[in-house]
Amino acid sequence: MQVIKRDGVSVDFDLGRIVKAVDKAFIAVDGASNKEVSIRVGEEVTHATTGAEQVSVESLQDLVVQQLYNSGYEAVAAAYRHYRETRDVERMRRGELYKIGKDVIGAANLDLLRENANLNGESFSGKMSRIGSEYAKWMASRFVVPAELMLAVKEGYVYVHDLDQYALGTTNCIFIPFDRLLANGFSTGSGSVRPPQSIMTAMAQVAIIFQCQQNSQFGGVSGNKIDWDLAPYVGKSFRRHFRKGSAYFGEAGHEGAAEVSDFPPDCEIYLNNKQLKKLTREFTITHIPKR
Repeated sequence: MQVIKRDGVSVDFDLGRIVKAVDKAFIAVDGASNKEVSIRVGEEVTHATTGAEQVSVESLQDLVVQQLYNSGYEAVAAAYRHYRETRDVERMRRGELYKIGKDVIGAANLDLLRENANLNGESFSGKMSRIGSEYAKWMASRFVVPAELMLAVKEGYVYVHDLDQYALGTTNCIFIPFDRLLANGFSTGSGSVRPPQSIMTAMAQVAIIFQCQQNSQFGGVSGNKIDWDLAPYVGKSFRRHFRKGSAYFGEAGHEGAAEVSDFPPDCEIYLNNKQLKKLTREFTITHIPKR
């Protein structure tokens, strides 16, 4: 029978290791060895795993505790469990993840904290981010990236950009299609947003879209034609304010007064700036009544 250790290594089952560990628990509780019971517990564990091709070391330890309880040695079972947990803590202290956390929290590795120039690694939020980033790198390098690629990385032939984001499998840098999102509305994951009816609302929604999208991926996000995408909402605001202005100055419905319909549709406002300037100049200067 094979025993799978915590690091994934497979070794042959060794009854002597179980007997030795149980006997140490007896010594810790009673101050004396009890080889007879220790051997019997080991044999019962062996019998319980008969027929299994492989078993994890954790399963074996659980069986030992169960057999000790069944035999009436509750105090010894508790001591064995405590010894097991103590060994687990000691093992973790020797691990790479513990060292990473210690280096970040204790600021022992300044190069690690200052690796990202866009983030203050010595601040609270910076340290929290760095711990998560280093764990993600550890996860990706051991369980996601192919072994031959990681060997090339270690030997300096290849550099994996944003290795800490690699395991999550999201997209990198993109241009956000603001025109489509604003025109059709969008969902933030916790709610839906309707199309804006003014430039101010549209700009507020752009900020929301930036935030939601950045939280959903790694790398940068941007708008490559933000002025173009927002132009229709300038038109919506212009028409609303034009109506209010016409009503305020008493021009609405008068002969020769400008009408909203005189202006080009929303989609043409940014395509015909000369016409827009001409209309606004004529209607602003000519039709404001003298007081």
